[in-house]
Amino acid sequence: LSSADQCTRTDAGYYASTGSTKQTKCSPGTVQPITGKGVCDRCAAGTYQTNEGEDGCVACEPGSYCPEGASAALPCKEGSYSNSTNLSSKDMCTETNVGHFASTGSTEQAKCSPGTVQPVAKQGTCDTCAAGTYQAGEAEQACVACEPGSFCPAGASAPLPCAEGSYSISTNLMGPSECTPSDKGSFAPTGSTEQAPCSAGTVQPLDRQPKCDQCGAGKFVNKSGHTDCHVCLPGSYCPKGASAPLSCGEGTHSNRTDLGAAADCTGTDAGHFSPAGSTEQTRCSPGTVQPDAGKGACDRCAAGTYQTNEGEDGCVACEPGSYCPEGASAALPCKEGSYSNSTNLSSKDMCTETNVGHFASTGSTEQAKCSPGTVQPVAKQGTCDTCAAGTYQAGEAEQACVACEPGS
Repeated sequence: LSSADQCTRTDAGYYASTGSTKQTKCSPGTVQPITGKGVCDRCAAGTYQTNEGEDGCVACEPGSYCPEGASAALPCKEGSYSNSTNLSSKDMCTETNVGHFASTGSTEQAKCSPGTVQPVAKQGTCDTCAAGTYQAGEAEQACVACEPGSFCPAGASAPLPCAEGSYSISTNLMGPSECTPSDKGSFAPTGSTEQAPCSAGTVQPLDRQPKCDQCGAGKFVNKSGHTDCHVCLPGSYCPKGASAPLSCGEGTHSNRTDLGAAADCTGTDAGHFSPAGSTEQTRCSPGTVQPDAGKGACDRCAAGTYQTNEGEDGCVACEPGSYCPEGASAALPCKEGSYSNSTNLSSKDMCTETNVGHFASTGSTEQAKCSPGTVQPVAKQGTCDTCAAGTYQAGEAEQACVACEPGS
C-alpha cells in the first residue's frame, strides 16, 4: 500500500491494533459501536455482553448485577434480590426481611409458607417448624407451640387433633402416639384436652372411646365414671339412660328388676292398694275397702257401714241393733237400755232409748216389755226389776209393783 488511506477500516464490534493484517472481534464483556477502532470498550457497570463482536452492551436484568466489563450477568446471592435493571454491584441487591427468603437470582423476596418460618434476615430458605410446633400464617418469624388436645409433626401448618378416644393436657406433642388413651368409664371426643367421666345414666366398659353408652332399659347407674350399669330395683322402673330408678306409681307395683317403663308396673286389684314404689300389692285392712283397681290407698268405710275382712272391695251396711262409726271393722252393738230396728246407724246416740216398763239388752233390735212380776220405773234400762215379796204385778210393761191384798 502506498498510503494510509488504502488501509481498510474495522467494522463495528471489531478492533485492529497498529499494523494489523485483519480485524479482531471484541471479546465478551467488551463492545465497539464505532468503525475504525483500535480497541474495544469495556461494558459499563450495570451492563454486560456475552458474545464476541458485538457493538453494544445489554442492560443487567432484575435479579442480577453486572460489574464493569461483565461478560455475563451475575445473580444476586441467596438472601437477596432485585427487581431493578442495571445493578452494578452485589451490594445493590436488596436483602430479604425476616419471615421471607430469596434463592439465588431472585427478583422478589418470597414469604415463608405456612409450616415454615425465618427469624433472620438475608436468608435463602425458610426453616421448617420442628415437630411439636406449627405456623398457620405466612411470612412469620417463629413457630407456635402445639396446643393441648393436638399434635404437630414437623412442618405443620395447623395442629392436628388428638384422635377420638385420646386426649392431651400437654403442649408440644409431636405425634398421635403421644396423645393419652381415655380410661374405661371415661370418654374423649376428637381434640380433647382431658378425658371426661361418663355421666350418671351412661357407662363405658372400654378404653379409647369417644363417647359413653346409655344404660339400657331396665338398668341404671347413679354415679359418674362407671363401666357397668346396675339392674333396676323392685318397685321401680328404669327407662333407657336412667341415672336412678323411678318408683312405680301409686296403684301399681312390681317385684321384678328389669322394668323399663311405668307401663311395665302391675296395676293393683280391687280390694288392694299400692303406694308409690311398692314391690307388691297390699290387702285393704278391716274397716277399709277399695272398689277400684289401680289405687294407691284404701277408703275408710263410711259411717253406718263396716268391713270385717281384709282385701274387700265394698263395705257392709250396719245391721239393726248396732251402729258403725266411720272406718268400723265390726258393727258395735247398741248398749243395754237402747235398741235399733234400722240399718246404717253411725253413732251410739242414734240407738233409741227404752221407755219405762221396758228393757233392752245389748244389741237389741226392739225394746221388750217387762213381764208380769217385773217392772221398770226408769227409762234406758237393760233389765226389769223383780217385784219384792209382798208385792206383785199382773200386767206387762208396768212401772211399779202392787202391794199384796189382805188375805193373800
